Amino acid sequence: VRVDPLDGASAYFDGVPFAFVSARFPPRMLFTLAHECGHLVAHHNPTESFAVIDETTDEEGPSNPKRTNEERYANAFASALLMPRASVGIARKKVREMAKITQDVVGG
Repeated sequence: VRVDPLDGASAYFDGVPFAFVSARFPPRMLFTLAHECGHLVAHHNPTESFAVIDETTDEEGPSNPKRTNEERYANAFASALLMPRASVGIARKKVREMAKITQDVVGG
């Protein structure tokens, strides 16, 4: 789907899930797809039709107070899906080693 300023959309129609992803930002497409899957998972009653349309705004950012809990959940879902906890631990360990940081200084 290529529509500005659409990033992605998801919907249930007649019990069938749909996810649409914009081709505007190729490096972000996988995250956007995972984000839309988060919306589908959060709306766990597929017997009710619904749709979510995610647009790019000038107010992007995880700390934006206007961001809804639904959007925060979809972002967290996408992050957890794409970056498993074990991978974060491995990356953190490598950063500590490269920066010569002890575990006492940064994280557990």
